[in-house]
Amino acid sequence: MKDREFLCWLHERLELVHKENSCMDYMHKLRAIISATPIDRETPNIPRYNTLEALRADEAPKDDTPVKYPRIYATDRSRKSIVVSAREAPKDESKEGER
Repeated sequence: MKDREFLCWLHERLELVHKENSCMDYMHKLRAIISATPIDRETPNIPRYNTLEALRADEAPKDDTPVKYPRIYATDRSRKSIVVSAREAPKDESKEGER
């Protein structure tokens, strides 16, 4: 299956099966990615990682550079809370004395 076909299938599944709202920002982002994906691109299904967590761990910065924005890993079923995982940037000590 071509990458663009797969992404379209994923979009339709999110919208039709899981009843995700197509007006949400992540659905807009998915459509933008679909639009930017060449029609003839096909990524081989060779698993390099068995889990998404393993993929993210490999992509994590290896040095002590602070992560500016936390990466959102998952939302709970009720969509009320967000589980994030990222290193916090160091606190700016110059502003602490001004309080």
